[in-house]
Amino acid sequence: MTEQDGLSQLRLFTGTLAREGHEVALDVRILIDETGEIVFAFDPILLSDRTQFLLTTFHERGSRIRPLRFSGVAPDETRFSTDNFHFTRCGIASEESDVHLNVAGSCLFGVFHRTLDTPASRPLLRMHLRGFENFPCHETTSRLGTVGIVGSDSRANPDKLTGWIAISPTDTPKDFAAWRADAERLLEHVRRVMSFAASSLLRAPIIECYANGEVEIRVWSQTARISSGIRTIHHLQQNEIFLAAVASFENPPVAAKHFFFAIEWFAMESTYNEIRLVCAMTALENLLDANLDSSEALIQPKKEFKRTSSVLSVVMRICIRLWSHGNASEVSRDLAAKLADLNRRSFRWKLRTLASRWGVPLTGISENALRDAINARNRVVHRGQYYEGPEPDDADLWTHVTVIREVVVRFIFTIIGYRGKYASYLGDLHDADFPPT
Repeated sequence: MTEQDGLSQLRLFTGTLAREGHEVALDVRILIDETGEIVFAFDPILLSDRTQFLLTTFHERGSRIRPLRFSGVAPDETRFSTDNFHFTRCGIASEESDVHLNVAGSCLFGVFHRTLDTPASRPLLRMHLRGFENFPCHETTSRLGTVGIVGSDSRANPDKLTGWIAISPTDTPKDFAAWRADAERLLEHVRRVMSFAASSLLRAPIIECYANGEVEIRVWSQTARISSGIRTIHHLQQNEIFLAAVASFENPPVAAKHFFFAIEWFAMESTYNEIRLVCAMTALENLLDANLDSSEALIQPKKEFKRTSSVLSVVMRICIRLWSHGNASEVSRDLAAKLADLNRRSFRWKLRTLASRWGVPLTGISENALRDAINARNRVVHRGQYYEGPEPDDADLWTHVTVIREVVVRFIFTIIGYRGKYASYLGDLHDADFPPT
């Protein structure tokens, strides 16, 4: 049983609720629910000069409402604190001569501390995940220690805590703070790669840290998650992607910049193919922009193109005076603003360049398929829709989604050094091998 399970029942905390020089002593019952959210239960609070600031705080308006602070201790010496408490309700109830406040609230982040009855022999860091599907459990070793991952063996409720990633060092580290910082980055790296495998962002509302005879439980409020129906890796076949995630943390085969942004765009929840296409294309654009030099995005160097654009501007103005029937000066300004676009490399050129540099296999993805997918994205972005009346010559939008998603998948696999099976949606859904043969 994990420590957060020990907080799954309401527990009384005695402490203070405060903000900007005002504070009130009170009791509040607190638990962590099955989704990893902190739940508060308050008794009615007598309205007085000392507690008036609570009512005033609730009725504040503005773009940035200042939060309250709460810190308290339970009878078993468990400590809790938060600097991000907000009221969600503050009603007034009269009872004979007294007036009470019936309050409810939530916090964006809170921390529990508890002394362990039996101290852990080695430090342990555990990140809990919502709706994580994985079977069987997997384990491997790294420089930082033994890394394990556990999840549900069947379709999981996306908002319930169903799994975790944990790491424990082989020996007690000499510099615990440095080990913990590195270990947390490793767990976050694995979480993001496993989000890529699930094609859905895995929420991690709780991180537990066992060390020095106590456990610290940090809890973040998280948005709801939508489970994806288009996984990259089946949840019963995730050992290889997990091993690649751990290994690529310290020894990535490709030194890709900001590829986590690409994963987050790729795994963003969506229910429309238009959004899936835009998100997948944005993931690719992020990779290209972050990993190609600015000079590579241009056809000519800036100084050289400046001379070219000067000549083009002269020719353009002459042509406008000869052929334009509208406002010549306005047309000249509009066209001049677009001259810089002439010097930019095409998306397909940049894609092929980076794929060649990193050794990303694009077997089975034709230039025509890429061109049509890019045009489909442009339709969605610039006119808000792909289909416009009966267009029998246009491919189904899902076809373009599968092409771009396949390209993103192969880039990410190459970056983390993955080798193994995956679900390819190119054409019909089928099991594929990476790298392709």
